[in-house]
Formats: sequence, C-alpha cells, structure tokens
Amino acid sequence: MTLVRLDRTGDAAVLTLDRAPVNAMNIAVLRALDEAAAALSADPPRGGLVLTGANGVFSAGADIKEVPLYDAGARADLTAAAQSAFSTLYHLPVPTVAALPGHAMGGGMVLALTCDRRLAVPGNYKLGLPEISVGIAFPPAAWTIVNAELDVTTKRRMVLDGQPIDPHAAHDLGIIDELVPAGEIIARALKIAAALAQAPGYAAVKAQLRGTA
Repeated sequence: MTLVRLDRTGDAAVLTLDRAPVNAMNIAVLRALDEAAAALSADPPRGGLVLTGANGVFSAGADIKEVPLYDAGARADLTAAAQSAFSTLYHLPVPTVAALPGHAMGGGMVLALTCDRRLAVPGNYKLGLPEISVGIAFPPAAWTIVNAELDVTTKRRMVLDGQPIDPHAAHDLGIIDELVPAGEIIARALKIAAALAQAPGYAAVKAQLRGTA
C-alpha cells in the first residue's frame, strides 16, 4: 500500500498523503513522508512542490486509535520521523504550496504550515492545532514552524484555545492565501509554484527567511 505518493510532473512535483479515510499519521505514514521529503531535498523540483491529501482530506493528524497504543520506543520513532519530515519540507529550497481539500488538524495543520503558500477548498471543515486539548506539547520542529508561520493573535487563538476554525476564517486570518474550488486547486497550486520558481533568488531568500542561510 502506498501511503504517500510522490509524482513528478514536468519541473514540478506533487506529494500526496493517501491513507484512507482521513490520511491519519502513524509511524508508517510519517516514515514514508520522511523518505519522500529526503528524495525531494536530494533532487528539488525546479518548478516547485505541491503538497496535498487524497480522500477529500489533507490530514486529520495523528492516528488517535493507533498512536495512544504505542510504547515509549514507538512514540520516539513517531516523533523522530515527524521532526525530520516537517523540518526537511520546511527548508526545501524551492517554492512549496499546500493544497487543502479538507480537514487539516494537529500534525496535518503543521504540515500545511511548512509550505510557502496555502490554498484551501471552500467548505465546512476544520483546520486546527488541538494539542492543548489532548494534553500534549508540540515537538520542537513543529513548534518552530507554528511559531514562525502564525502571528501572535492567531497563535493565542489556535494554540492556547485549541479550537479549530473553518477555511473561510483561516483565509480571513491570512493562514490560507486563497480559497479555490476543488476541481481547480491542484492546477492553481502548480501555477503558483511555477510562478514563484521564476525568481532567481528564491532559494537564497527562502533560506534567509527560514534561518538557514
């Protein structure tokens, strides 16, 4: 079973989470995501990367049925894979665009925040960071991303309240850059990535923005 698909299309790439029904993250998913991220880092797509989810969902975050059953070693493996995957994707030297077809919660929301631009399908679904509600702290790499990508007011609302918001509210807050119909979102994301990739200094300036220059 392919849990994460990496498809090269021309100069661009599309990375798709595909673990039905909600692309929940377990060790297998995060290891596959980490492998794909490493492949992208070794051979970055010049036309940029689109990150999305199958099954009408981006990712519901950690698998709440499986992960609570992990022992300490498995939890450490899960965290290590997430840390590596998120950090690698956040620092890719090419434009990255998240295309959200539906829910992005917890680790799924952090994954969306690794991207330089974020698009979402209009609809009645949720985006959120509910870690406080389930009694866990953010791993270091995840917190670095959340802290950098959300402003102070939004962090207070999403992180300390732990309450999800819909994509329309996320757009109003600037978390989502554009709301795009489902049938158009991947094409729009690829177009944005390609346009951003035309800037000759993109990699250098992004490295400065990410603190890796």
